[in-house]
Amino acid sequence: MTKRNLTTTYLLPAILNTHGIPLKKLEDFGFINAYLLDVNYERTFDSCLHLLFKVDLPILFGEFIEKYTNEIIEEYDPYPGYTVLVFAFPVKYIHNYQKFLEGKYSLFTDDYKSLFPKTPTIQERQKGMTTTKEHLVFKKDEKLRKSLEELWCIEIPFGSELASIHGETDILDMNILLEQESKSSEKC
Repeated sequence: MTKRNLTTTYLLPAILNTHGIPLKKLEDFGFINAYLLDVNYERTFDSCLHLLFKVDLPILFGEFIEKYTNEIIEEYDPYPGYTVLVFAFPVKYIHNYQKFLEGKYSLFTDDYKSLFPKTPTIQERQKGMTTTKEHLVFKKDEKLRKSLEELWCIEIPFGSELASIHGETDILDMNILLEQESKSSEKC
């Protein structure tokens, strides 16, 4: 399973909530990650997310696409067996999209923050977490800051944002993704 990037973690919930799409449904269809843009696609879109899928069930996936056809701006296949669905970021939350691009998670609006669960998963609770990492990032939690300082062996100034600004893992490049997939299958 591919590690979730920042776009998936902090922007995808707006699309899921706005259109009533359960994350589990995306995962059932081979969802990989959400991206800000695709470097190999000829068109660019403002304030949109590119949702990448490795489709194993094309008939059921087609039904899913049909159900959300009014919300999907574009559908394309960047490589055989893969499909990208482009969704516009909801206008209601566009301020938060901009704050994400700036790496200013603590400045997300309260209604946007409410899209994220506060209660940790069972696995997170077993690790001693009482609040999800996203909410700790939103409030610039002191314990999280200290934990990150220890983890990275650096000093993080008090009041700093505690999640990084988006980076190359938030940009879709199928060449890199396929190369990484090939390397991980060689290890098995």
